[in-house]
Amino acid sequence: MKKGIAWLLIGALLLMAACQPTPNQDFVVNQAEGGMEAKLNGPAVTGPQVMPTRWDAEKTELNDWLSITFDADLLQKADGLYPVYRTKRHILSPQEVTNWLNLLAPDPVETYRYVETKADVQREFQNYLDMLAEQDAWVAAGKPDWGDRDEYVPSQEERDEMNSQYQRRIDEAPETIETTPVTGYNNLRLPLINQVYTLKDGSCVNVLSYGDERTDFFLLYRNVKNHGYLYYDYYLAEDKDDPTMKTPAAWKPVTMEKSEAEALLQKELQKLGFEDFSVMRAVQANLYDMGEEIHSVAQGWAFKLTRNYGDYPTVEVPYEPSQSLNYGQGNEFIASPYIREEFIEILIDPSGLVSFEYDGPKDVTGRVNENVELLPFDKAQERIQNAFLACLSGSYWEKENEKLDLLIYRLLLTTYTVKERNADTYLEVPCWIVFYDTSEWDAYSRDELDLMHDALVINAIDGSIVHTEWNC
Repeated sequence: MKKGIAWLLIGALLLMAACQPTPNQDFVVNQAEGGMEAKLNGPAVTGPQVMPTRWDAEKTELNDWLSITFDADLLQKADGLYPVYRTKRHILSPQEVTNWLNLLAPDPVETYRYVETKADVQREFQNYLDMLAEQDAWVAAGKPDWGDRDEYVPSQEERDEMNSQYQRRIDEAPETIETTPVTGYNNLRLPLINQVYTLKDGSCVNVLSYGDERTDFFLLYRNVKNHGYLYYDYYLAEDKDDPTMKTPAAWKPVTMEKSEAEALLQKELQKLGFEDFSVMRAVQANLYDMGEEIHSVAQGWAFKLTRNYGDYPTVEVPYEPSQSLNYGQGNEFIASPYIREEFIEILIDPSGLVSFEYDGPKDVTGRVNENVELLPFDKAQERIQNAFLACLSGSYWEKENEKLDLLIYRLLLTTYTVKERNADTYLEVPCWIVFYDTSEWDAYSRDELDLMHDALVINAIDGSIVHTEWNC
C-alpha cells in the first residue's frame, strides 16, 4: 500500500473509506454517519434503480495539473435490483476434497507425489550452465547484437551460490518416485501437493489442494504427471515471436465449438453442485504437462466463473483497487484486508472436464437486503471526481508539475467483497468499479486479459472509497 503524504481533504471525502484492523476494533468500512449500515438495515427499495447507460463529459480541469474526461459506458444490472449478501470464508475439508475426487476421478489404483528426482535437477542445472556459457560467449564476442536478450552477467559469487543451491537440491532429491497402491481416497489429508492418482482406466489426475488458516483452493488436472499449466490462446499470440519460449511449439489447435463446450460445462457444474456460478470469461486454451518436455494433453475452452449474487454484471479483464492511488493514512482512510477472490476455472474439451480449479471458497450465509438504496447517480459522480482529486494528491504528476489527462472509459456497477464490521463475515456490496487511463499505453492495454487493471472502487451505497491493505 502507498504511504500517505500530504492529503487534500475535501468535504465530500470525509465520508469515504474502506477497512483495516485497528487495535480495538475491526472496521470494514468507515461508516462516518453510519450511512451504509442504516441502508442495509432499512427497508428495501421498491422497484428498480436505473442509472444512465453512458457518462459523457468533456475535459474538466480539476486543478492546474489534473484534468478528467468521461467517455464511459455504464454496465449495470438489467433488472435494476441490487441485493446485498453476507458471506463467510469457507475452509476446505478433506471430506469435501474426497467427494470431488470421487466425482471427477473415481477408482484410483495407485498414487504418488510428483517431486523432482536427481535426474530432473541435474538437467535443470545443466540448462543453467549452458545459459552461463552462452552468456560468456556473448561477452567474449564484445556483446554484439544477438537479438533481444537479458544483458545481465552473473558475478562469480552469484554463480558459486547457484552451484551450491543446485548441489544441495541434487543431494536432497530422490533417485526415483515411489508409488503406493490405493483402493480409494480413504484417510485423505490436506495439503495435497502434486499428488498424482492413477485410475483404473489407465488415466491419471494431478491434484493440489490447501485448506488452512491462510489459503483454500482445490486444483485438479487430468492426464498431467508433472506440473499442470493452462496456456491460453492470448499467451500464444504474445509468446510466439519470442525464441526463448518453449510453450508456443507445444500448442495444438482447438477444434471444439464454444457452444458445445458451454453445454458440457453446465452438465459438469450440475454434477459438482456449482449451479449458482456464472461465466465471466471464456477463452480457448491448452492444458500443458510441464515436464522435461512440454506436452499439450488437452485442447478446449477455459471458463472462468464467479458466484452469481443476482446477475450483477461482470467484465472479462481482471481488476483491483489501484495501488498507484494515494489513499492516505490513519483511521479516516482505512483499508480492507486482502480477501482472496472466489472463482472457479474449468477447462472443457470434447471428453468433458479436464481441469478444475476452485479458489477462495465462501459460504453464502444470508441476504442482508433485497434491494439496498444506492446513492443517486449525481452524488456518485461527485464522489468519483472528488476521489480522483484526493487520491492523486502527492502523485508523480503533482510533484513534477506535469499535466495528467485522466480518461474514464468504463464504469461497472457490481459487487465487491468487504469485511463486515466487528465480525468474521463479509458483505458483497454493490460498488462502482471505475476504469481509467493515465496514458496511451493504458488505452492500448484496456482489453488485455493477463494484465491486472487498476481501478478506483467506490461503495455505491455510501460513496466511500474501497481499497486493499495488502499487508493485512
